[in-house]
Amino acid sequence: MKESGVKFVAGSTHLHFNPQFDFVKYAQALYLKERAALFLQTHGVDLPLVIGGDFNSEPVSSVMSLLHSEDIEEVYDVSVPS
Repeated sequence: MKESGVKFVAGSTHLHFNPQFDFVKYAQALYLKERAALFLQTHGVDLPLVIGGDFNSEPVSSVMSLLHSEDIEEVYDVSVPS
């Protein structure tokens, strides 16, 4: 495979699965987005973010909707304390 030279940040996750506690997956996805935004901001990284993993979610679900939502730094206030 030919290298493209394109840089990006990658992460991986495995969200909890329990039909009786579906809200746990949403909370984990929200936490993931918040921490990813904080990481990018703290390290001064201005690169695309790719997150893969086992989301234990249907393509049309609240979890996937959250993960596909707007730019994470615009959606969440991730101010780093000085």
